Amino acid sequence: MAERLSYIFKVWAMIFHDVKYALLTTVFFIVLSLTYSFILIQSNAGFLFFGNYYVIYSIVYSLALSWALSISVAISIYSYSHRMRPVGVRLSAVASIIGIMPSLCCGAVIPMLISALGGSLIAITINGKIMGFIAERDPVIMVLALILAYYSLYLSSKRLCFCSIIR
Repeated sequence: MAERLSYIFKVWAMIFHDVKYALLTTVFFIVLSLTYSFILIQSNAGFLFFGNYYVIYSIVYSLALSWALSISVAISIYSYSHRMRPVGVRLSAVASIIGIMPSLCCGAVIPMLISALGGSLIAITINGKIMGFIAERDPVIMVLALILAYYSLYLSSKRLCFCSIIR
C-alpha cells in the first residue's frame, strides 16, 4: 500500500513542479468537483442511505473522485507530451461515467433514453425498476467508481515513475 501511494505522490510532485500541469490539474479538479457536487446534490444521490447527510456524502465523494480523475488526466497529458504511452486512460473514462450513474436514478435521463429507444409503454413499465435498482445500489456504484479512478491513477503513476527512471 505504501509503495502504491509513493508512486502517486512522486508523480504528483513531478506534475506540480511544472506550472502548466499544475494549473491544468487545478482547473480540471475545480471544474470536476463543482460539476459532480452539483449533479449529485441536485439528484439527491445517497439520500436513501444517508438521509439529510447526503449533501456531505455527495461533496466528499465528488472531491475524492475529482482529485483522482484530475491527476489521471494531467498524467495522461504529461505522458503524451513526453512521447510516452499513457496507461489507465480507459479506466479514468469508465470511472467518470460510473461516477455520474447515481445521479441518473432521480433524473430525467433514464426515462428519456428508454422512451427514445423503446417507446413510452416500455418507459412506463421499466423506468421505475431501473431507477430503483440504481438508487438501492448508490453507495456500491460510487465506491466502484472511486476504486476504478484510484486504480487508474496508480497504473498511470507507476508507468510514469518507471519511464522517468529509465529516461
